[in-house]
Amino acid sequence: MVTELIANDVLTTIATFSQLDTLELINFDVKPGFEEAFGSCVNLRNVLIIPTYIKQSAVTVQRMMIALSNMNTILTKVVWGLTMELLKVTEMLVTQHDFPIDPSIDCTKCIPIMPKIRLAMGNTPEAKRAVQVEVIPVSQLKDMLAQELPKVDVQLIIVPYVKTLRQFLSF
Repeated sequence: MVTELIANDVLTTIATFSQLDTLELINFDVKPGFEEAFGSCVNLRNVLIIPTYIKQSAVTVQRMMIALSNMNTILTKVVWGLTMELLKVTEMLVTQHDFPIDPSIDCTKCIPIMPKIRLAMGNTPEAKRAVQVEVIPVSQLKDMLAQELPKVDVQLIIVPYVKTLRQFLSF
């Protein structure tokens, strides 16, 4: 298991392995710099990636989108794991805190995502006034991935956190 302190360092090291084309990266925190570290792994073609969603899950989802989008001409298969706990916490956010969401959306299968514009603003006064978090259905995330990665076989899986280490890429 890769701990939060070294995930980016591990990716930077993996980037030097010219023969490594398949990676299963499970239970790690997505920290600043993840997009660049993941993007340096230009030999990867197939990835299973299941981050932890313990802190700042909306930022984690957005950073994952950016990292995968940056690799759209390199990757051939992506399996992205979402945890059931992430879906449950998002549902609680929506139902218990009157979070603004279209009432026609089933919030039991939704995830938080940081708007791209806010993430790009960093820690500026404008960013603090911008929409903090959006909640989108998993199906919309799948559509976004299909648009960003049109030639990549993309799968979203939903698993309980306790079963994340039992996941693997199948060919």
